[in-house]
Amino acid sequence: MQKNKIKEKGMVSIYTTMMIMMVSLGMVLGLAAIFVGYLRIIRGIGDSVVAHYAANTGIERLLYEDKICRRPSPCPTYCVLALPDTPNCRGLVSPHSILNIPLNNGAFFEARFSRVDGREYFESIGTFEGARRAIRVTR
Repeated sequence: MQKNKIKEKGMVSIYTTMMIMMVSLGMVLGLAAIFVGYLRIIRGIGDSVVAHYAANTGIERLLYEDKICRRPSPCPTYCVLALPDTPNCRGLVSPHSILNIPLNNGAFFEARFSRVDGREYFESIGTFEGARRAIRVTR
């Protein structure tokens, strides 16, 4: 009789231990899945920052080209923006032109200028490692 009680106590202990281990394992696996998701997000943040700066570079390039095209002295042999109301600018590209320029770090930007109803739009999309960020400036 005594042996059966000891055996039952041992079985209850093993069962309780197994249940605690299974619950603990489930919690650890759940936390690991959450951490892996956060690691992916954190890795993507760096790519997103580079894509944002590439888009910013595109806007800066468009604004630079716009400044060159609007200055009173004659433009150089090319003018990316080709503003039709600027008499000194001999543009070679239409006002809806697109600049697609790769940068040194593998990122690139696609920038475009457009004019709609008297408003000018400078838009740029920066891309790096699958992350894409856009900036739009209206004047």
